[in-house]
Amino acid sequence: MSYPVCLAMVLLLALAELAYGLWPQPVSSSAGDGVRSLVGGNFSCTAATPSESLLRTPDTTDILVAACARYEGYLRSRKFPVHRRRGYGGLPSSGSEPLTQLVVTAADTTSEFSLHTNESYTLTIPESGAARLHAPHVVGALRGLETFFQLMQPLAPAEFLVQTPTSVHDAPRWSHRGLLLDTGRHYYPVSFIKHIIEGMAMEKLSVLHWHITEILSFPLVVESVPELADAAAFSPAATYSHEDVAEVVAYARLHGVRVIPELDMPGHMTAWGTALPDKNITMDCGTQHHIANFSQADVSNEETFVVIGKVLKEIAPLFPDRFWGFGGDETCDWLREPRIAAWAAAQSGQPGFEQNMSSHAALFRYFAKRVQAMLPPSKLPAWWNDAVVQNVSSAKGTLYWNWGAGCDKGGVVCPPGDELTRMLRDGRQIVQSRGWCECDSPSFLYRSILSPPTLDICHLHVQLHLLECFTAAH
Repeated sequence: MSYPVCLAMVLLLALAELAYGLWPQPVSSSAGDGVRSLVGGNFSCTAATPSESLLRTPDTTDILVAACARYEGYLRSRKFPVHRRRGYGGLPSSGSEPLTQLVVTAADTTSEFSLHTNESYTLTIPESGAARLHAPHVVGALRGLETFFQLMQPLAPAEFLVQTPTSVHDAPRWSHRGLLLDTGRHYYPVSFIKHIIEGMAMEKLSVLHWHITEILSFPLVVESVPELADAAAFSPAATYSHEDVAEVVAYARLHGVRVIPELDMPGHMTAWGTALPDKNITMDCGTQHHIANFSQADVSNEETFVVIGKVLKEIAPLFPDRFWGFGGDETCDWLREPRIAAWAAAQSGQPGFEQNMSSHAALFRYFAKRVQAMLPPSKLPAWWNDAVVQNVSSAKGTLYWNWGAGCDKGGVVCPPGDELTRMLRDGRQIVQSRGWCECDSPSFLYRSILSPPTLDICHLHVQLHLLECFTAAH
């Protein structure tokens, strides 16, 4: 199976009438002819975690306990519309035992969520007695809880029916199922971001790619460089403090969502230059992206790296995920600026520089080498596929968001020499991020699946980890 076919599967899943109303379609499932009732007020979700886990660090039992409480709340809610799913069975028989308990167990409650976490689970709902959900990891239990909730057929406010006996076994097809939210072009308050995260958990998405900064604004408060948010946020109220970031990350963790931040550089840095006009850390690229003064980092100015270093030292520890997003997309030629061209020629062959620095690619690699060295040892960089085009050298395991390479349009199979195919053959961690939803041309698929139709979500990307598809096919 080629990776274009893998991508097509996503669209098919979006359009299909799935058995039992489950989304996404599980690996395997079955349901009998029996029916049991569930009354939200009489139902309990019990997190049966190993007692020894409470003595270990880290401990993720709080995620499971919070999730049980959350889904109990969903089932007690009286807001869900009452409707009969097409093809659904009748009412419970007079001797049917109401479903009053779900027992949830997770074998691993001591490791945090990562790209390689086992998210599988097995859910059983018998004709009598408690339902049981078991997962190798806490995050798999979260996916199973969502499946359990999706199986409920609303009968009356806070009353549900469920087919029995039901058995579901599932595991994600892709370990990175991401959603990009751009807060540099459109500011969203923390409460709204949390709403998005809750929706992601319901869709069993696993990664919030938080594209924080952009050409238009720098909404992140950096205490060591206060001018960035003070002068380049849309307004004093349109900012994210350290406490805001911690709140988003903690909320995402409880919902089984990793948060990968991105401070886009060296391109898309107009806001940096606007905030720090006296430091001359950006160069003007002219008009790009409908912006008259699109700016990118001035690689010839050491102050550029001093400022970036301060930002990374302060902000990187706020995000526990393994990956840190540098961006790297859509840069203009540094050599168009005579001052930088002269500096590049003078550095050629010097210690720490390539033999010939008089090319855009060489300057990009120099910038990437400098900023990657600023990351804590525990982190790996994440770049857009532009960094591959510029032949940037990065650590093994680096993540690449692919927005432009490949020929996956229209189901065309990519030829062996295609850029995306080469990246995959090289074993790079590729996250397919092709296509986006912007305010002026919203995608029906993204709007219908990922957000209520009343919301106007701007600049969303849907992302999938392509390496898994490619490896399975070769």
